[in-house]
Amino acid sequence: MSDRDRYRALMLEHLYGLLEVDEVRELEERESLEQLRRALLNLRPEEQEVFLLRQNGGLTYEEIAEILGIPGGTVRSRINRARIMLKDKLKGFAKTEL
Repeated sequence: MSDRDRYRALMLEHLYGLLEVDEVRELEERESLEQLRRALLNLRPEEQEVFLLRQNGGLTYEEIAEILGIPGGTVRSRINRARIMLKDKLKGFAKTEL
């Protein structure tokens, strides 16, 4: 595993921790949180990464592109795909729009 992959894994682990703390306040039941986790795990790793950096890290598309070394358009398309998939998987569970 490269240093960059280790860094990404640590960042995602940290962001998953933030997700739990932040989302518990917004979700009515523990089951909803578990449903969200399962839905996130169904995303491709590169979609998880950009989605969590945007939603929980509060980074701009440009900041994410710079950190990951990918074009801004790629960041936007990955976030869009992640949102579509999560909305589909979380119908009836999430209170806020992704």
